Parts: sequence; C-alpha cells; structure tokens
Amino acid sequence: MLPPMALPSVSWMLLSCLMLLSQVQGAELGGDGWEWSSTDVMNYFAWEKNPSTITNPGHCGSLSRSTGFLKWKDYNCDSTLPYVCKFKV
Repeated sequence: MLPPMALPSVSWMLLSCLMLLSQVQGAELGGDGWEWSSTDVMNYFAWEKNPSTITNPGHCGSLSRSTGFLKWKDYNCDSTLPYVCKFKV
C-alpha cells in the first residue's frame, strides 16, 4: 500500500478519515476488552508487535500507518488530528 502522502489528496483525506473512524476505546491488556465506540463487538485483534508505543494513551487505538493500516496500535486520545471528517449519521 502506498503511504497516504503518495496518493492524491482526496484519497489521503479518505484514508485519514478512515483512520479517525477506526479509533476504539477499551483496555489493552492482551487486546481483550476493546470495543468499537459504537459498542459493536470487535472481532479483529491484529496488534502491532509492540502496541504500547506511548505512555498513558487514554485507552484509544488506531490503525497503524507503518503496517499499511492493517494492524492496531495505541493512540493518544488527547492528540488532535489535522483534518475534519464529515459523514452522515
């Protein structure tokens, strides 16, 4: 998969929005206890080898760019993102 910056800007925004929408909340220990913020059951547990890459992330996660967005990693819940996603609810 190409890195987002190598794709056209529209595709980069789509990938960015998908990354934002993929955030989950839960407890990391072994990957169990995680759930989608919509409370749907999460049955995908492909974590990076070392998911604890940041201290005190606030129990959020995102898909990892370094794995082609195929594996999960910790994500700091307080981090701001450089884009806004709009979608129908």
